[in-house]
Order: sequence, then C-alpha cells, then structure tokens
Amino acid sequence: MPDPSADPATDLPSLTAAVRRALDDPGADLVDWTQAPLDYENFGTGSRALRRLSGTARRSGTGEIAPWSMVLKALTLPADDDRATDEADDYAYWRRETLIYGSGLLDDLPAGFRAARCYGVTTSPDADLVWLEDLRDAFPNGWPLERFELAPRHLGRFNGAWLGDRRLPDRAWLAGMESVQEFWSANVSTMPGLEALLDPAAWARTTADGGLPRTPEPRSLRAILADRRPVIDALAAQRPTLCHNDAGITNLFAVRTDDGRTGDVRRTCDVPTCDARTCDARHLRPSWRRPSA
Repeated sequence: MPDPSADPATDLPSLTAAVRRALDDPGADLVDWTQAPLDYENFGTGSRALRRLSGTARRSGTGEIAPWSMVLKALTLPADDDRATDEADDYAYWRRETLIYGSGLLDDLPAGFRAARCYGVTTSPDADLVWLEDLRDAFPNGWPLERFELAPRHLGRFNGAWLGDRRLPDRAWLAGMESVQEFWSANVSTMPGLEALLDPAAWARTTADGGLPRTPEPRSLRAILADRRPVIDALAAQRPTLCHNDAGITNLFAVRTDDGRTGDVRRTCDVPTCDARTCDARHLRPSWRRPSA
C-alpha cells in the first residue's frame, strides 16, 4: 500500500516503471537514486507531500548510463481535515488529481497549455502516489510582463476546449460548478486576496505597492462579486468543460518548446480541481543504490 511517509524504495516496481516511462525505454534498469522533500503550502484539502527523485539508469541495448529526475506526489485523506471528502463528485474529493492523471483527459490539451507529464500512478484505499515530470521554469528569476499577458490566453483556450465540437467525457469524479462555488464562497475570509478588489483603500494600497499607482478601480468586477448569481446561472447553462481554478503564478510553469516558444504547464503541486464547468476563471536525503550482481 502506498505510504506518503515511506521511502519509495519500498515500491521499486512502481519507481522502475516510472523511470522507464520518463526515459522512454521499457527495458532500462535503475542504477542509483536520491530523494529530497519539496516544500510548498498546501491550501487544498487532503494531505499532500512532494519529493524530487533523481538518479541514473542503464539504457537497454546500449548500456548507456542516463540521468533522470521526477517529482513524486503523495496524497491521502486525513482524518483531521473536515473539508476533505471521499465523495467523488464533491469539489473537495481528495483523489481527483490521481484520477484525472490516470484518465488520459490531460494528454491532448490546446496549444500553449499542458499538464505535467505523468509517469504512473499507484493507488490503494487510503493513499495514492503520482509520479510526475520534474518541471523547470523558463524564467527562474520571475516572469517578464509579457508572460502575464500570454498565460491568460493559453488558459482561455484550455477553458473553452470542450465548448465546440469536442465533448468532455462523462466522469463521476468531475466536480460540478455548484460544488466549487459552495466550497470557495467569494468572501474575504476564504479568499483574502479579494480585499484588494472589494475595498477601494486596499486597491489603492496594493496597486501602489506593486508599482502601478492610479490604476483604475475594478468597479465592474466588484459588481459581479456583489451579485454573482446571474453569471453563475449563465455559466451553468453552458456545455461542461475543464477549468484550472487556481491558475496563479505559483501554480504555473512557463516552459520552452522545441521551436523556442514558451507555453504554460500546470504546476505539480497545485490544488486539483478539474471542475466540470467554465466557472472561476504545494532535510532528509536518503539514497539507494542497486546492489552489484
């Protein structure tokens, strides 16, 4: 059974399979590897733990020693988190990320946006392990301003991908919009960042601190937040699609494609949502070496 606190060496078959997928070599053999925890703030439900695994493997056929790295994400349903649930259609369902990575829904997303590549999932009744691509941002020192203009375009294509001829498959574990709205009520207590939108003084202070003084106040957005029901009803009448729902700068990577362009990738530690409507537009270093024959 997967155990988020356990050394992945106890699950060598899954680790080996993930490495083989990462290297695209079904006959590669592990040589050695190390691991280290990755820190992030878990604002979602359930328990999540991240570790970066890296090492080398011997390629089949050539015997070449090849480096590899990946991120292992462990998910559980903790007994002390009353927000998390085992109800598949609820927004707070703790297993949704495992299921969407294993479903293939993220394998063919619109141009400019993709999910981290998944090298395998390991499940049990109360814990899951997801083996993911080790992403590196193309702008390690921070995004340039034009990236903040491009990313919403990529996200818009993603949000609208299933509104035309393409149809979103029916999955019992996709959260409905009402469930999302119920969980994240638009108020300052659950979303502190809203204060800057709702309070003119907070808006002036925030924009000045960000180097954008005299930025016009978002009066139209305030009106929508004050009475969201017409917008929610209009969106509920649309065809189901997927939504990232947590697409902040901490939850996206900018990566370069083979032709030098940059696209956006869901971060491996974001809160999994996969909402079924177009609604709201996470210091021990053990090591292991295979014993010599």
